[in-house]
Amino acid sequence: MYPIAAFPKWLRAIAVVDPFTYVIHGFKAILLKDGGFQAIQFDLFFLFTFGFATLLIAIPLFKRTL
Repeated sequence: MYPIAAFPKWLRAIAVVDPFTYVIHGFKAILLKDGGFQAIQFDLFFLFTFGFATLLIAIPLFKRTL
């Protein structure tokens, strides 16, 4: 929601891996700038990759028991 360039360096490092940053960028590109798929292509790639990686981490942590 805020420009990352205004963040302190330590917070910029966190914002680079925060998925919320890419969601907001995608929404801004689609809704405010009327961009197409090309504008959000990297955002979608990052979000799918992040989601898949966290799923792979979560599966062994929550084993199914009967």
